[in-house]
Amino acid sequence: MELKRTSKMMQSKLVYPPLPEHPTVWEKFKLKMEGLIQVNETHPNTIEYFKSEISILREKKRHCKNFKFTIHPLSKFNEFYEVWCFFFYALLLIFKAFDFGFIRISIDDPFAAYAEFIIVSIILDVLSLINICLQFLIGYTVPENRTIELSLKQIMLKYLSSGHFYCDLFSSIPRVIGWDCNVYIYLTLLTSNLLKLNRIRTFITLIKPTAMFFGIRSSTNIFLLGFFCIVTLIMHIMTCFQVGIARYRIAITSKASVASYYLIKLPLEEQYIITFFRSTEYIFLIDIPNLISGLEPEEVLLEFVSYIVGKILFATVWIITLYTFMTKRVLRVRFEEIITELGEYIKAKQLPDCLKTRLLKYYTYKYQNVFFNEQLMVSILSNTLKKEIDVFLCKSLLKQQKIFATVPAKTIVQVMSYLVPQIYLPNDLVIQSGTVGDCMYFIGSGTVAVISPSGKELCHLIDGDFFGEAALIIKEQKRFTNIIAIEASKIYMLHKTHFEKLFEKTDKVYTIFLETAKRRLEETRAAEVEYKKKFFDQAHKKD
Repeated sequence: MELKRTSKMMQSKLVYPPLPEHPTVWEKFKLKMEGLIQVNETHPNTIEYFKSEISILREKKRHCKNFKFTIHPLSKFNEFYEVWCFFFYALLLIFKAFDFGFIRISIDDPFAAYAEFIIVSIILDVLSLINICLQFLIGYTVPENRTIELSLKQIMLKYLSSGHFYCDLFSSIPRVIGWDCNVYIYLTLLTSNLLKLNRIRTFITLIKPTAMFFGIRSSTNIFLLGFFCIVTLIMHIMTCFQVGIARYRIAITSKASVASYYLIKLPLEEQYIITFFRSTEYIFLIDIPNLISGLEPEEVLLEFVSYIVGKILFATVWIITLYTFMTKRVLRVRFEEIITELGEYIKAKQLPDCLKTRLLKYYTYKYQNVFFNEQLMVSILSNTLKKEIDVFLCKSLLKQQKIFATVPAKTIVQVMSYLVPQIYLPNDLVIQSGTVGDCMYFIGSGTVAVISPSGKELCHLIDGDFFGEAALIIKEQKRFTNIIAIEASKIYMLHKTHFEKLFEKTDKVYTIFLETAKRRLEETRAAEVEYKKKFFDQAHKKD
């Protein structure tokens, strides 16, 4: 009981503000809301700024005591808010550009045409104003010194000085309020829509947290998703500019190019489709001969800009394609470099072809055509992680070993930590008869042949089998068979000192090893006697 009470006390200290013993419904709701705007342990970036639960607790206390009305940038609320902003800014950028290019407000009745678009525009403007208010309440991270700024004064200064505030504010003024104003006021409100394009950079920075929120964690996939979003957005904006730029000349002079005049008479969807393909022609340089004829100067300038954008897009596509290809092949390329270096080493040492082939097979089997610096990766791991990796790698091996069925879990973990992996190629000699043995072996994968001293093949051992135990258990017993690898095999070695440390003579496992060793020794001696007798009889018959 005392233990349970202590654990509850510790748990309550890590939650701030602490939950009362008998909270009311209102207190529970209040604490839930406070928890949403505080730093959250599950936020993807929390680990970069807070390395322990105690540091997170200190941050929660600092937040509650000094900045009650600030939303923490690493909170659960802000995690959801960033995802909302990604889709909200995407919708704003698409709609504001579309409004700039295609939506025309009647002087007599602003809702006479495109009423649904105008209503949606007003709703988005209202949401934008609410979003501006939220921007004044959300703290921000300072990556340079790994700190969190929660002061409302500093948040306000940063927002006002960044320029985002003015662009957000002026682009959120509903254009419909200038429906019967002076033409220059109308054009000013029209142009203010484009201030929302200032949020393109914010939209791009939100791609990664949004992708991670939906479980997309591969850097390559996030990169490709971001590129797709950016290209789609650029194509849409350039399409809207094709019509939007012409509106200035029409509004001021009441004149337009022939193409623009007939275009605005078409239905809205046809206008967009035609303009999209025309913009695509300019961006991807499909229709150069007709680029200048019949266009006004500002339209020619726009097409020139479209051409430059197209060239940048082409270059970007090639760079991304190369980046994606090389990212997937980088480990294989490093492996090929190692093989090339190995070839130069073989030439320098003038090694024979047979040894060259064996070396190449060894590296190919060990790294499976991709190179990784195993020594470096293991060196930076903690001992706990190293043991966990060893346990995982050897788990399938020990599952195949029925002999360990009765061994305690603690001993199993120790066995796995002592096993040393080794790779043997076809025809490699693993054990030689007549030698003194100081280790035994477990086959992880592959096949080995058991051959008697006189050369008779006795049997094959496969995945999950073990051998070499006799030299460790039977006193003064040397190796009594030759073990040769038939195929590339991964074999785990257990040293005699570790074996004696793990298994006592009274253990059931030790008894099984002893019985197996004696049985194999007797079978080998019997097979050896039979083989020699058979060989002698054949030789005697010839005489």
